[in-house]
Amino acid sequence: MFGMKSLKGKMIVFIGLILIISIGISTFLTIKIQRKYLLESKITKLNIITNAIEKSLAYDMKLGRSDKVQKIIEMIGRNGDLRKIRIFSKNGTILKSDNRKEIGKIIDSIFIHSVKDRDTTLFHEAYSI
Repeated sequence: MFGMKSLKGKMIVFIGLILIISIGISTFLTIKIQRKYLLESKITKLNIITNAIEKSLAYDMKLGRSDKVQKIIEMIGRNGDLRKIRIFSKNGTILKSDNRKEIGKIIDSIFIHSVKDRDTTLFHEAYSI
């Protein structure tokens, strides 16, 4: 019917390739944009959670409720969105953690130096989806 030597056959193949390439590029860009928005959404959610945690913990710490602070951290640590929750001193000693086995251990010195001049809240993870 349409031989590859005919102009119609060549045009059909050419148009088909152009459509496949266009759809592929469009799909790739759509996925990339959706990943960006999903990441931004996760960061916003973590900021909200972190601010709530920080305020709650600050209040209980001010009142000297150390045991309650530990329980709050453990409860929040069970949330699947957070990998670790720690409160540590300036020298890197872990004071409170969602994993009680970490309490009293020292955080890596490279990590301590990277956070010395930052806010009290820190996300120390490379975000990836």
